[in-house]
Amino acid sequence: MLDNSQTPPYSATYTFSPTTVSLQHLFSTNHFFGKYSMFIPLTKNTDTAWRMASELSTDTTKTSTSSDSSSATSKIQYPIHTNPLILQFTAVLHNDMDIIEVPSFYHRQWAPEYPEFVNFRYDGTIYQIRLRQHQAKVDFAEGLKEFRKDLSIFESVMIKFLACNNKSMFDLYFVPSLECQTCGRPKVMSRQHIWTVEITQSMLGAPGPLRLPNCAMTHVNACGQHMTILRRFEPPLQWNVVVVDGGVGRKYVVQPWYQFLADNDFSHGDEISFYYRTIDKIWEIVIRRRKNWDY
Repeated sequence: MLDNSQTPPYSATYTFSPTTVSLQHLFSTNHFFGKYSMFIPLTKNTDTAWRMASELSTDTTKTSTSSDSSSATSKIQYPIHTNPLILQFTAVLHNDMDIIEVPSFYHRQWAPEYPEFVNFRYDGTIYQIRLRQHQAKVDFAEGLKEFRKDLSIFESVMIKFLACNNKSMFDLYFVPSLECQTCGRPKVMSRQHIWTVEITQSMLGAPGPLRLPNCAMTHVNACGQHMTILRRFEPPLQWNVVVVDGGVGRKYVVQPWYQFLADNDFSHGDEISFYYRTIDKIWEIVIRRRKNWDY
């Protein structure tokens, strides 16, 4: 008797209507060895193989008989196998950028005719992303802002790009998972994304006070109506929060916001994300500047 774990290296494949299956797969299943104590060697003769497989699977398959045909066909149902996804490369989506640089070893396969768009597929949704070339670099560009917003990506994440034969369709795997985004700091320094402001041309031309959303009120109250805001490589900002329209009670940042816009040379499409560190009662900002592709 042949042990279940021992499977002869058969590679012959024959056609069983309505699908094509591998006899190696048929004879290596636990079901086969569980029901039959005698292993019958495979033969390269198609007729013999057909007869053997049909006889052995009589009690586990259905035989369909056509009224106008006297022949019986064993229907063996197996899952349809698609091309496997293969890891192509890994890249980082930084939380202060809306571009992802494509590794040179990968994008050279597209040369000299680079695709204008590629597709990212995640959780059943497909996102169309435009490719941009500059000198020897190729980036995933337009479409990433909407991609980030739709998936609520607020921290830097590593993305594994998987594909099969279609080099312009990528299945994505996030590390860490999007449910476990982290800034990579100890818990006492961890932060929470509160809201994001998108800079518009009207905001730059005739700036108004920065209205604080309702989701920020609890944190603003906790820090005494004063926002200490940390920035990368620059001194902290000190913003006082005031009530402009007393009847409604909405809270704003006025003069410090005007000064902040004037000092940072923003452009239409830039974004400012606000984060809150609960333990320290301190705010942080991350600025994402829209890249100008006019060249």
